[in-house]
Amino acid sequence: MSTDLKRTMFADKAVAAAEMFDIRYGKRDVGDGRRRLALGEPDGPSTDGGRKARQPIVLGGADGRSAVVGFLDVAKLKVELRPHAVIAEAWQTRWHEPIDVSRGEWAPLVADMNEFFVRMGYEVKLVEAPRAAPSPLPAPARVAPRPASSGGGLVLLAVVGGGVILFLAVVGAVALLR
Repeated sequence: MSTDLKRTMFADKAVAAAEMFDIRYGKRDVGDGRRRLALGEPDGPSTDGGRKARQPIVLGGADGRSAVVGFLDVAKLKVELRPHAVIAEAWQTRWHEPIDVSRGEWAPLVADMNEFFVRMGYEVKLVEAPRAAPSPLPAPARVAPRPASSGGGLVLLAVVGGGVILFLAVVGAVALLR
């Protein structure tokens, strides 16, 4: 952790958590050996009082393919981890192929992450991510007809026109006095 950068309390805790996570999981191969876990760091030195302290836990690889497998919220001291079925479905949807991490490998890894975060003082919950159900297109919005104008536009035109005429008269008078 760099001491050159001044961070807020939550940002500092988020960076420390990411560094500890990296020490524990950063070099551990997952799946067919092409995947590793990473905990995202905050975008800057402040998390807006903890409101932006939610960090993604990402399963990714050198091939650029990744999936969010959970979140850490240092401000609320909570961790959410996703079960294999949710991750596998998201992976299939996004990459059009099965995930290369088996359910048998994922379950002990989740148990290990659970223990890791609990020891750090976090409440851990296995969360089923909301699945997006296909929704029908919304009905077109009905726009109510505008009521007939009460002449307000004409009043505005008269005021603006009068102002322009007054301005030109003043400019003309100043030009004549020179």
